[in-house]
Amino acid sequence: MVGFWCIILAFVCLVYIYVCPYNKVEESFNTQAVHDLIFHKWTELDAYDHLEFLGVVPRSFIGPLVLWLQTSTVINVINIPKTLLHCYVRGTLGLSNLFAFYLFVNSIGRQFGSNTAKWTAVLTGCQFHFLFYISRTLPNSFALFLSQL
Repeated sequence: MVGFWCIILAFVCLVYIYVCPYNKVEESFNTQAVHDLIFHKWTELDAYDHLEFLGVVPRSFIGPLVLWLQTSTVINVINIPKTLLHCYVRGTLGLSNLFAFYLFVNSIGRQFGSNTAKWTAVLTGCQFHFLFYISRTLPNSFALFLSQL
């Protein structure tokens, strides 16, 4: 039963990506890092945007690197336009976070019962921010996966 609710949450997450595919400024740093990894690989480090625009806060490449590793096999096989590629990368992040959430809800079900797990999924689905930001390339979205395991 919990799996059904998590499928509904995944659908809502993907609808949010479709309806609002573009970035906020806070996301652009990690999005640009994923872009550089996809299009410049390891061979053109001089072309990386982070070298020219350092920003005021040092940024980690770990989250974008893991996201690139998740998506690189499909990206290398299929020629996808950049707008769809951006949605694909965000969808991968969102569904990865939802998979971790599914594991989290299942652990709630083992500890407190299936009814509690079901209502955890339903109440989470009623919150706009969780499903909207779960696919955003923000540092907190990258950390969310690990925090739910």
